[in-house]
Amino acid sequence: MAKKGVKTISGPTAPRIGQPAIYTVTEWHPGTPDALKANVKWELFKKRSSGLYTTTSITKNGPIATFTFGEISANHDYKVEGYLFNPELSGPSTVNVRPLQGPPSITTITMLDYKGDKFISTPQYGQTITISIETVNMIGEDLTVSLWERDTMSDDGHDANENTKLWETVTTVENTTGNVKVQKQLTLDMAVNADKGVFEGSTHEYYVVVKSNRFNLHNYSEQQLEVSDNTSGFSINSAIQEALQVIGFGNDPTPENGNSPSTVGEEGEIEENSPCPRCKKVTKEELALIFGDATDDTLTKVAEAFNEGVDHFHIDTCEKKAHFFAQAREETGSSLTIKTPESLNYSARRLKNSDRTSGSGWVKGNLATGEGGYYSNGTLKTGPFSYFKNNPNDADLYGRKDLNTYNDKGMQAANEIAIANRAYANRYENGDIASGDGSKYRGKGIVQLTWKENYRNVNERLVRKGFDFDIVTNPDKLLNFKEGVLSAMAYFYWKDLHLKVGQTRATVDSITAVVNLNTDSYNDRWAHFQTALTAFRVNECTKDEVVIGEFNLYKTDYIKKTYSKTKSSSSNTYKFEVYNDGVLEQTFTATKNEHNLLKFPDSGLNWGRYGTRDSNISDGDSWVNEEAFSALLGFFYSVNKEVTTTTLYYNDISSDDGVTDLGHSTHKTGKDVDIRYPGCTNAAGQQLWTYARDVLGSESKLDEVMTDIFALAVAWDFTNNYNYKAFTNTKNAAYSVHQNHFHIGFN
Repeated sequence: MAKKGVKTISGPTAPRIGQPAIYTVTEWHPGTPDALKANVKWELFKKRSSGLYTTTSITKNGPIATFTFGEISANHDYKVEGYLFNPELSGPSTVNVRPLQGPPSITTITMLDYKGDKFISTPQYGQTITISIETVNMIGEDLTVSLWERDTMSDDGHDANENTKLWETVTTVENTTGNVKVQKQLTLDMAVNADKGVFEGSTHEYYVVVKSNRFNLHNYSEQQLEVSDNTSGFSINSAIQEALQVIGFGNDPTPENGNSPSTVGEEGEIEENSPCPRCKKVTKEELALIFGDATDDTLTKVAEAFNEGVDHFHIDTCEKKAHFFAQAREETGSSLTIKTPESLNYSARRLKNSDRTSGSGWVKGNLATGEGGYYSNGTLKTGPFSYFKNNPNDADLYGRKDLNTYNDKGMQAANEIAIANRAYANRYENGDIASGDGSKYRGKGIVQLTWKENYRNVNERLVRKGFDFDIVTNPDKLLNFKEGVLSAMAYFYWKDLHLKVGQTRATVDSITAVVNLNTDSYNDRWAHFQTALTAFRVNECTKDEVVIGEFNLYKTDYIKKTYSKTKSSSSNTYKFEVYNDGVLEQTFTATKNEHNLLKFPDSGLNWGRYGTRDSNISDGDSWVNEEAFSALLGFFYSVNKEVTTTTLYYNDISSDDGVTDLGHSTHKTGKDVDIRYPGCTNAAGQQLWTYARDVLGSESKLDEVMTDIFALAVAWDFTNNYNYKAFTNTKNAAYSVHQNHFHIGFN
């Protein structure tokens, strides 16, 4: 039978990245029915490391196909084939394709909500927006991103003389896709500046400008984001200058009484699932299954360090351990290397632009010209740092130059300290090149902690848990096993990664995005997680066994200052047991709603409610995150035991819908609590700290009590705290809006 179908196609063999490439049928086999010619299937195949072409699963249908190759396709080989029946991967029905870098371009700028989704309602001050930027051929480049408020009658264009710039930052295109995301809270100082324009209505109109100075490019968002200018529920005053906080403000009406959902002195024991014997501790044998090339000594020391921190940082289930060590496996390699910092052994060629790390056709280094050796064939890898692309002479000075073979350093070894000091200068609290901060705070520890800002935040968590290493002053301590492991655990804890639940690809990717957003190792980390699931026998874990029809259980011991979830269930019923040094004292019962929040008791041992100004929003404002519920019980009971027995009146945790903003972004997630100063009542209206001062007898007495209260707050993991004046264990900011209450925020 004569062959029928597509005989020949045509289209570009070297399409430009980011630009559409069109492929068409130019010849059919004789006798092909005209009725079939509109049914051409186009398929894109990629050449793999084995040399074989396999499908990318990208297909098109119709007589003409358009493919646009993205950043990730650079320096890879593809085939485009058009066919009616089955692909042949050879002959004139295919076109061999190798995409080339095209001109740099900032293609799309979009403003989204804090989750990266489209806005479904008008955003307000206090909320966080995500600026999503798509670029082409700009990997490694620095972008200046600025947020502007439009003061002109026109709804488009960018006029720097007429419109108001409210905020600016610099970011680097590090993702292989060429996409960048930047987040920014809409603060009240922005509202103040936006109101200075002439043409202001009921909303402020925001747009984004993105610039690349090296390429002399700029683009602005066609999207104009309208932000409600209603700030009547907020205080705008001098506190903005010191903290730029968005704080709820207003008079408090008469309090609403409610019944406590508690059962005092409940008798009998609750039957629990048998605790998993493997959940908390790790063994060197388990770690050896993940880190196959690590020495016995390394495995032993890492296991010891992890086991010391497990109760402090709550990485205390088989699944949580799998997530943690999957990330560590990618960051430290199969040898679990901790003793050396992040490798910056880059060639001068790669720092300046790109280089091949493997390949064929070695070109020997030229001692006369100073050019290092290189492979003439192979896959190119681009340099990660825009600094050296902008300063190629420094790349020649400090980059590695090989002579006879790759990485022989025959002409010049990489000066990794100099590279770090330049690549990481002047960002995230790092100083300039001369400060040496780039090298001091380069990637260290088993999650490669980078930047002084991150070292400082992790150090704060370590100190609160009793590990006073001072890794800010002594960053090389992270090269020790104990400090390197515990700092990584503190990082997980700080970033709430220990709260991530699930074994899906989406869960693993969400953790990877926090640890190293722009990495190209998402697939590798997913593979490491599969290995870790086996190593820790997660499928056999009984810690979180689901018991249909029963309840979830948290245990809080206010003497030992511990809290943990000891039983999980598919039920929305939660029981919170409060213990006095191991003796059950009280049990609270609550129901989780569809927004994953639970209603905290309106009254208890030493607490009550003040104010109901938000009671008409959804179902009140006393809804709390489940872990924060357990910790908040511990806080109140500890205060009653150790500081004061006077009743503390709280307000403003979260509305039940998990959406309504009551003053802080975290007041939507059930983690922040406003409490009147000890000695104040629940009477309507405001009661300033001076009321508490007068009740207690002096300001010094109030300070003494508040010092103890904030110390206990931190012990229960409430670390985002505010007071009417500077205080230990607070943020030391936004004093003027905390004259009538103090604030504790769960980590």
